[in-house]
Amino acid sequence: DIGALHEPDAEPDGERGGPLTLEGVSIPFDVLEFGNGQLPDAMLHRIGIGSHRLYRSAADGFAAWRALASTAGIDLTCTDSYRTLDEQIDLKRRKPQWSATPGRSVHGWGFAVDLSIGRPPQAFGHSVLGWLKENGPPLGWFLGRPKDEPWHWVFRGITGGVASGVAGGATAGGASGERLGSATQNDGADGSLLM
Repeated sequence: DIGALHEPDAEPDGERGGPLTLEGVSIPFDVLEFGNGQLPDAMLHRIGIGSHRLYRSAADGFAAWRALASTAGIDLTCTDSYRTLDEQIDLKRRKPQWSATPGRSVHGWGFAVDLSIGRPPQAFGHSVLGWLKENGPPLGWFLGRPKDEPWHWVFRGITGGVASGVAGGATAGGASGERLGSATQNDGADGSLLM
């Protein structure tokens, strides 16, 4: 019984039929009408990593972030993106402690990724996490659950869109402008895991 696997989730803002905000992400009305994990294929866009897909604005934001990461020597990839409702149910059965209640996941709206570095996917250490924290927000990407999931990032959007590629003064190598090539390996200090 999927109900027996329930874990407490943050309560969404708004009321049924009204605006919905989860992990700081305001879910657009055109997405809400379909339901979590039930978006039509036409609403989702490939992000260039396997079969991973996101809602259009999130996909565009991820492309810009990934391009910027590449200039810093980081091969930014992901292990998860949009999840159908069936995939959410399956994940809850397999990893109940690491997954949201099915139908309540930001992944199910197409606005979340679980980040990794390279292929095959690898966890990342403190230096890459610092780069992500500095350079994600100007492109609309924020740490979704900072206390326990350093790999889980959500797209909240940015003012002015992402068409220009790099927004808000983000630099290719972070604050110091240095290349992070060797920092793509997990230093183990942050306890990051692949999900």
